[in-house]
Amino acid sequence: MLHITPWERQTLQLMAQGKAIDDIGALLGISPTDLGMRVTALFAKMGVTNRADAIADAFRRGLLVGS
Repeated sequence: MLHITPWERQTLQLMAQGKAIDDIGALLGISPTDLGMRVTALFAKMGVTNRADAIADAFRRGLLVGS
């Protein structure tokens, strides 16, 4: 089972809502550069390479519900 942090779940939820990286960074209070590094690490943890695959995988795993 994949374990993600509350921060990672929130980030995935915001991505699933179609928010841009700049907007997500502003909402979470971190720079777009820092967010980009964290998202890259999250994608590696999930075994995906892009936003669409991350969101689809998160829904399949039950990590996200409706957006």
